[in-house]
Amino acid sequence: MIELKDNVLRQHLNTSPKLIVIFGAEWCPTCQILKEKIKVIEKNGSEYEFLYIDGDKFEALADDYYIVKYPTMINFINGGETRRKEGSNIKKLIN
Repeated sequence: MIELKDNVLRQHLNTSPKLIVIFGAEWCPTCQILKEKIKVIEKNGSEYEFLYIDGDKFEALADDYYIVKYPTMINFINGGETRRKEGSNIKKLIN
């Protein structure tokens, strides 16, 4: 999982055909659980790339995507949003 360090989400959307963007926060326990779930998914192999964005550090970006709850996961295929899910049940998003 990649953690966004600067505002380059568009670059990831342009280069990753299947991308799941997770908006979370350091203080959010559900977000930390989700990070661990993603590590397991990546270890087992996934066709998706995962990008974690700390919504507290990138508030304007979270606002641009109308994030109101953490965690929120957004599925992008070829740069376009296809689905979104709040909470930590990532399997509903990738299956």
